[in-house]
Amino acid sequence: MDVEELLGFIGKELGVTREEILGGSQRREISKARSVFCYVCLRRLGLTGRQLSEALQISPGGIHFASARGEAFVRKNDDLEKSLKNYLNN
Repeated sequence: MDVEELLGFIGKELGVTREEILGGSQRREISKARSVFCYVCLRRLGLTGRQLSEALQISPGGIHFASARGEAFVRKNDDLEKSLKNYLNN
């Protein structure tokens, strides 16, 4: 799976751009999208916290914290969870 495509998919689902996810904004919508991205990359794609840390300019600890937030958000949002499962299984 291509990380760039994943960025686009998550951005489209959550209404933010790829650049916003990769940027440092703390706006709530962008932070949620970044957290979901971290969750999917760590738990579903097997990337490491260090790899994401370098790409997002966030500490590895921050990546893992964001991943936990992303997982909680996905689990609470049934539509997003279904969309992610469909996307990841194709």
